[in-house]
Amino acid sequence: MSVRIKRIETYFPEQILTNEDLKKQFLAENLDERIQKVGIEKRHISRRDLNASDLAIAAGENLFSRKEIKKEEIQFLIYVTEELDYITPPTSNVIQDKLGISKSCGTLDINHSCAGFTYALSIASSLITTGSISNALILTASTVTRNLKQDDLSTRMLFSDAAAATFIESESDGYIGKFVFGSDGSQYDNIFLEYDNFENDKKPILTMKSKEVFLFGLKEIPKLIFATLKKNELEEKDIKMYFFHQANRFLIEQIVRKAKIDSDKVYYSIKDTGNTTSSTIPIGLKSAIEKKVIKKEDKVMLIGFGVGMSSCATVVKI
Repeated sequence: MSVRIKRIETYFPEQILTNEDLKKQFLAENLDERIQKVGIEKRHISRRDLNASDLAIAAGENLFSRKEIKKEEIQFLIYVTEELDYITPPTSNVIQDKLGISKSCGTLDINHSCAGFTYALSIASSLITTGSISNALILTASTVTRNLKQDDLSTRMLFSDAAAATFIESESDGYIGKFVFGSDGSQYDNIFLEYDNFENDKKPILTMKSKEVFLFGLKEIPKLIFATLKKNELEEKDIKMYFFHQANRFLIEQIVRKAKIDSDKVYYSIKDTGNTTSSTIPIGLKSAIEKKVIKKEDKVMLIGFGVGMSSCATVVKI
């Protein structure tokens, strides 16, 4: 049974953090150069009274407002975030109820963050391929900006809040290829969201070892690209466009250079949206489709990597 990504909708909070805003707070040397390297001009900041699940629900409602997809027909819901509402129950169950999705729908939470979308896609497409379900809704969401130290430029210039809703279903001429996975738990603390130690303040704080994350990407992701091509019996010329997790532009450019793939075939969506963790790939896909950079039947590679450290890539046909 073949599978296709049928529709993607997104949600972005209204508040914007610009480079000019950052320059007013930070007086670091080479600030302009540092900001320019990451390739981000605007970041979306969620209201503090909203959870990541609220953003996911908003993206889901945007999807259902198109009237092409009915809530009662959703057979499986996967929610990807690094900020679950509860340790238990699953936040995907809470979202299922709030969105009014059928009670016969399966649910699952994934907290792989930056690689989470491709992980979710692997699970959903596998369930469809086995005939267990015929469609699935993947919701990705992050309100990570509330978990950043306000005096940490290295994270505040990168991260942004957003959500995406991706609907996939069985289709006779669809194509979602084989997946390649990677995990290195020895580097688990390269990107780490932990509770602060203040007695009366349990606000989670995100810390990131920027150098180690960069080296992981540069070492592992070119190999992931080659392995994904090989596993799907494809060559570089068969790929119309590459959609990397939008960690930052400089890292992606170095990965592309090392992998020796055509830089004109790499899509960047980070400029106006920032690093939205699990939502960067669906945001990029939606943007590229709307701008007609890619069209139906084009083969594109999706490359997720980050927290864990984890990675997952595949090839899909638009």
